[in-house]
Amino acid sequence: MVSKGVPIACEMIMAKEYVAFDPKMTGGYPAARDLYYECGTCGELVPSLPADNAFCSCRNIIVDVEAGRISIKRHSDVRLVRQRSEA
Repeated sequence: MVSKGVPIACEMIMAKEYVAFDPKMTGGYPAARDLYYECGTCGELVPSLPADNAFCSCRNIIVDVEAGRISIKRHSDVRLVRQRSEA
């Protein structure tokens, strides 16, 4: 489930690919339309480029659109996911 404060139903089948990243090495957190952060605590996906502020239900991952930043409490519980729709 992609979280944006309100659960969103999705009819499309998505292919999930985990992407290795280290914010210390890259100078920050990657962001793109097809990139999501997966919370290992609650299991929810948070878009890296949401239109509005986004967060997972346990608040481990918070994307603050106005400030242009992502906040992660437990980095070891987060994975970067690339999702693409399958034809």
